[in-house]
Amino acid sequence: MREKILMNTGYKFFEGDIPKDPIYSKHDTYMMSKTVRGRGPEGTSYYDADWQDVTLPHDYVIHGEYSEKNNGPHGSLKRNNAWYRRYFKLGETDDNRRLSLIFEGVGKNSKIWINGHLMGTNTSMYNSFEVDFTAVARIGEINTLAVYIDNSDFEGWWYEGAGIYRNVWLLKTDLVRLNWWENFIHNVHVKDNDFEIHVSGVLENYSPRTRSVTLKYALKETNNTIELDVREMKIRPGEKLPYNEVFNLSNAIRWSIDNPFLYNLIITVVEDNEILDDLSTTTGFRTIKFSSDNGLYINDEPIKVKGVCIHQDHGSLGVAVPETVEMYRIQKLKEMGANAYRCAHNNPSINILDLCDKYGLIVMDENRWFETSREAFFQIESMVKRDRNHPSVIMWSAGNEEPIQSTIIGKHILEEIKMHIKSFDDTRPVTLALNGGFYGSYASEASDTLSINYAINFYDTSHEVHPEKCIMVTEASAASNPRGVYFPDEAYLNTTAYDEHYPTFGHTFRRFWKEVDTRDFIAGLFYWPGIEYRGESTYPRVTNMGGGLDSCCFEKDNFYLLQSFWKDEPILHVFPHWNLFGHEGETIRVMTYSNLDEVELILNGKSLGKQEVNKYDQNEWSVVYEPGELTAIGYKDGEEVKRDTVKTTKPEAELHIEVDNMPNSEGVAILRVFATDEDELFVPNSKLVITHSVENGVLLGASNGNQVDHTPVTSNTHHLNSGLLQIIVRQTSKENPVKVLVASGEMSAEFEDDFITVQYNQLDVETDKMDLENFRVWPLTETVEIEDKVNYNDMNTSIPFKFGTDNLKEVFMGDHGSAKYTTRLLIPDYSGEKDVNIILENVTGDTEIYVEHDKNFWPNVQPRDGFKKMLAKFDDPKGGDITVPLKDFVKNEKVFVHIVNKYDDDTCGIRGKVYWSII
Repeated sequence: MREKILMNTGYKFFEGDIPKDPIYSKHDTYMMSKTVRGRGPEGTSYYDADWQDVTLPHDYVIHGEYSEKNNGPHGSLKRNNAWYRRYFKLGETDDNRRLSLIFEGVGKNSKIWINGHLMGTNTSMYNSFEVDFTAVARIGEINTLAVYIDNSDFEGWWYEGAGIYRNVWLLKTDLVRLNWWENFIHNVHVKDNDFEIHVSGVLENYSPRTRSVTLKYALKETNNTIELDVREMKIRPGEKLPYNEVFNLSNAIRWSIDNPFLYNLIITVVEDNEILDDLSTTTGFRTIKFSSDNGLYINDEPIKVKGVCIHQDHGSLGVAVPETVEMYRIQKLKEMGANAYRCAHNNPSINILDLCDKYGLIVMDENRWFETSREAFFQIESMVKRDRNHPSVIMWSAGNEEPIQSTIIGKHILEEIKMHIKSFDDTRPVTLALNGGFYGSYASEASDTLSINYAINFYDTSHEVHPEKCIMVTEASAASNPRGVYFPDEAYLNTTAYDEHYPTFGHTFRRFWKEVDTRDFIAGLFYWPGIEYRGESTYPRVTNMGGGLDSCCFEKDNFYLLQSFWKDEPILHVFPHWNLFGHEGETIRVMTYSNLDEVELILNGKSLGKQEVNKYDQNEWSVVYEPGELTAIGYKDGEEVKRDTVKTTKPEAELHIEVDNMPNSEGVAILRVFATDEDELFVPNSKLVITHSVENGVLLGASNGNQVDHTPVTSNTHHLNSGLLQIIVRQTSKENPVKVLVASGEMSAEFEDDFITVQYNQLDVETDKMDLENFRVWPLTETVEIEDKVNYNDMNTSIPFKFGTDNLKEVFMGDHGSAKYTTRLLIPDYSGEKDVNIILENVTGDTEIYVEHDKNFWPNVQPRDGFKKMLAKFDDPKGGDITVPLKDFVKNEKVFVHIVNKYDDDTCGIRGKVYWSII
């Protein structure tokens, strides 16, 4: 049976590069040309106990210090390289299984080492990939995973972060299995609610014999399972056998934005009544159609796309966003009224698409590199194969704003990318988000739909030039509206929360919705952005200032503007807040956002007039500020249906913590911290300095959404920004609830709750002992002088030997005598004052250990303080352990180790492991 086990815990992390010694000797050159060439942090014997303990997802860049010396578009944070290491044990039952690791996202350039073998490389942060390590797996033993991150180059002009920032899974399958990458389910509408289910994939046989198996197909919905059919297949050793099936389904419940109903299609592989493999895939039944005159249809119903462009980072977390935080973000977008999600500018996490399937958001899934290289095509293939079964995905984007889009080369590249995509999925259109060349015969001609970024005055002419194409506005507005800022401030480039500050290529949120909503031939738009994101800014600003939600997903005034455009329920929002101290007697711009008929404004009981709601431009009043109470009253058909009030508050009197999400398998809690006055009114302009601490958990990050706040995300002190602070913690104790304490002066508040629900099947961490490997054993002789030199460049007389696993009797062919083992070691770079020892387990027979400074091992060409050596002799410990202290050597020193053991009979020898002990 298939097992998919989460591997997010137990990682050791080191930020930076570990120096590599030049290679001079024949031995080192020879060994570095062999498959087990991982001898440093990529190997099995490397000392990592002093490295940082981390849990995935993990973004290490976000923990750096902001500086104007760093790249502004990348968030003014430094990008370093890094290492991750993890140990895990495979059981005896894992023999005769296929074993692989699935990396959902690692960035940027990554090398994957397993047990010292280089098993895979990947050159993008954004695509998922799989590394099969069956051949090098150590069954019944500890296995070592090492991941090197080369973050020296970049893919985007926004904050990208770095690290193993998405999930890692261990996949175990039978030797006869279904290839999940090749699994493709698409549903073809027949009539009414009747569909054909088209299922294709690949069955693989890694066993040494021909197998006769049965494939059973079933469709499962909430309370019912429909058995579809059974197919018999015979598959030869090493064969990868395609299958293609078509099934009929009557009266399907359709997937839609308002009713995102999902099914699971289950394929089971059976042999002699034994289940070898099973694969469950989420699917949904829906139709999509892009009309050049009337936009998008889903299930033959016209849909106006109310979309947002989203970068994947969140607030204090960078790009290491747990699933529960992604859910929180999707829920806030739905609450705002959005029905569409553009993945900017890369394919998203798997979880995002699962959530869009579940909550009813349609998706524009985007490729990162607009190229036809082998590597770029691999990334496109992994994107399409991974994401094509999601009913939420309605179109593929080949890229965004490519400078060569208006050239013949741009057209050729798009044509090849489109062909490549459609070789894996020809059920969806392929487009390219354009910021020019809308009329030409190049990329705009090659796109299945015409995707226009901004260019608000080009829509009508583009429709005339391309009457056969559906138009989608794939980026709109780019207006800045920092939360809670109502007066010009140079820190925010003198922009305010009023929807009026935009770059030359953009315009207001209001103007864009008017232009799109009044044109049937435009399918809809994607606002840039939906949520503020890090980067694409200039220091001291470290985040973007647009969107309906700030970087913590706190609601901005534009959140309610989009609600008034997109939601049917009564919406009314008045702003600014009414704590405008220092502006008494000044004229204040007051605005309301509403989808009602009329709005009346009342200040301290006095009506300031009633206005008919302007659907697109909305409404505003000029009001002389006086403290008190400002109320907006909304009317529908002459009747009051909604009120919104802002009040002048007193000073802060009490702190509060509210939780913005539910308990979850990750144990992650999203906390909202704020202050109220003595009348229990929220203080919207509070800037209190908050100290916070966590018990039975860890702080993942804290942020207030302020674009110019440079406080480290893991600091225990932050200030409220426009009254709010977000703290995200993860519970680490299964027995005790997580507790968060916040304080400011004499005020304090506490949150305590058990936030861990049923967890994923998570693979336990196996640290065991740090084994010493790469020993060689020399032929048995009657006697061996411990200090006798050996020719370490002789690769033919000696053979590799692994303590604890290799069988001594087989190695020595039943002979007896003195055995000599040699290796070269690097004394670990441990921290602090510690005792360094080598431990030999389960030793029988007289034993000698000789350690000498390696003068030929660079950079030890000249020995420090003379030619250092150490000789230790041990009488037969009769199955006990031997401890060899290395107190005379210093960390980072290179040494030869010689071990001689008298192997007089089959009970003698070193039968356990040899490992470091550093305490």
